Amino acid sequence: MIFIDRTLIAYVSKEEQYHTVADRGRVKKYGQFFTPDGIVSIMSRWVAGNGGTILDPAVGNGKFLAEVRSIDPTCRPCGYEIDRGILDFFSVDESFDICAEDFLLSDWSNKYDGIVCNPPYNRFQSIDRRKDIYDAFRRMTGVRFSGYTNQYVLFLIKSIYQLKTGGKMAFIVPNEFLNSSYGEEAKSLMIRKGLLRTVINLDWKVFDNALTTACILLLDSSEKNSVKFYNVPDESSLPEPDAENDGEGSVTVGYDVLLNSEKWLPFLKNKPKGNYSNLVPLRTYCGVRRGIATGDNDYFLFNKSKISETGIPQECLTPCICRSSHVSKCCLSQSDFDRIKHEDKDVFILDIKDDRSEEVKSYILHGESCGVNGKYLPAHRRPWYSSEQQRPADIWIASASRGNMKVVRNIAGVSNLTTFHSVYMNKGMERWKNILFCFLLTPTAQEILKENKKELGGGLDKFQPNDLMNACVLDVSLIDRADERLILEIYSKLAAGEQEGALIRDLEAVFLRYLFSDVRPQACETDGSPAAADAAGS
Repeated sequence: MIFIDRTLIAYVSKEEQYHTVADRGRVKKYGQFFTPDGIVSIMSRWVAGNGGTILDPAVGNGKFLAEVRSIDPTCRPCGYEIDRGILDFFSVDESFDICAEDFLLSDWSNKYDGIVCNPPYNRFQSIDRRKDIYDAFRRMTGVRFSGYTNQYVLFLIKSIYQLKTGGKMAFIVPNEFLNSSYGEEAKSLMIRKGLLRTVINLDWKVFDNALTTACILLLDSSEKNSVKFYNVPDESSLPEPDAENDGEGSVTVGYDVLLNSEKWLPFLKNKPKGNYSNLVPLRTYCGVRRGIATGDNDYFLFNKSKISETGIPQECLTPCICRSSHVSKCCLSQSDFDRIKHEDKDVFILDIKDDRSEEVKSYILHGESCGVNGKYLPAHRRPWYSSEQQRPADIWIASASRGNMKVVRNIAGVSNLTTFHSVYMNKGMERWKNILFCFLLTPTAQEILKENKKELGGGLDKFQPNDLMNACVLDVSLIDRADERLILEIYSKLAAGEQEGALIRDLEAVFLRYLFSDVRPQACETDGSPAAADAAGS
């Protein structure tokens, strides 16, 4: 790295220098993000002290092994690092026994007195030799792993199998696996073997160069029947790894409560579960699908100006909301959509079926000359320049958000890209469409839904369609006739564009009565009743 002002060298860490000079593709491929010193210290203190062999399955800059040896000079540090270049850059101690191999494909028979690791965070689809890894894990564990399993989960599971009886282990991983289906096997293994002692949620942006959450897992084989969950706001508040007393921001949860198939994030955030009455899964009322994915937004999306420039006819374009930021209100009317269109925003998706005008032929050839037809999604469509076929959804829920979730009633009946998930009412549930929409707008509803979220760095909440389908909502069939009519009156005001804040507060007050009471389902009115007709309205 070349510095124009060499006095800056003293103020730039070795890790910052590495991220400046290293190839970004290589950094991403190997998941090379460095653990802050304070976290290195607490994790190393947990595994050090027993002597013996201490393993780091992803050595990187070598700080974990160096810290463990400084605490316990009698230990024997060893590790795996597939990228020899990073070892050379950081001048990792050559006395450490480091194999230049992939840990996931290494010998499973070795056992270690301590294991400490910040594993790479990569989805399974991006891993080299994933079939060999999949076969090895199936052979050694008997588990068939999902294609959505993240690489760090595999590092965690293999390390558990290679921890000696009486050993200790510390991992730093994203907390999202505690809420993900691909984390179920790791959660089951930690509880079944009685290993998990502590989960420390690091409630700040831990890695400068990665948008991810982080939590520390501390494991050992001593007898225990509960797990301590900490929520820590900053590095200075980290608890001692062997702390026995409950501290601020901590909660103790019994092993008998920690089911691997359930979400653990509410424990991690120190929020009690099950405080509300009358909840059912959202899938009771509707299905959820991701929005349309184009495969190349620059090519497939159109605004007024681009339509004029290319001459693509209107029948080859599908009206669509392409960005969450384009929707400023909770109800999208046709006039709202027309306004966005006249602002020259991208509001159309290319969907060529039969038109063969010269303008269309020219645009298809342009796409092929740019290689759009060879990109993953277009290459799997026939013809490649057609769009995914998906009927417009009644309700949209933002796929990612910070703070309040954006929920939109699609009165305009236009399509949506993946910035929103599409909500379709189940057969026979149309009556509850607007009632359910109104519930989803309220702060309490969103708090309940977020128990199923995945949390990325920087406070970004992420939902997959199944996360929403399995999340809970109020059983709206319990709402009595008078409240049903009141909710629909408020909905009509929202649809007319009236001030949302006060109206949502009014909705919250109505729904809270049902979330904290014991009521029985009302008898259904006939489809011809006024209430049923109003509920199924526009």
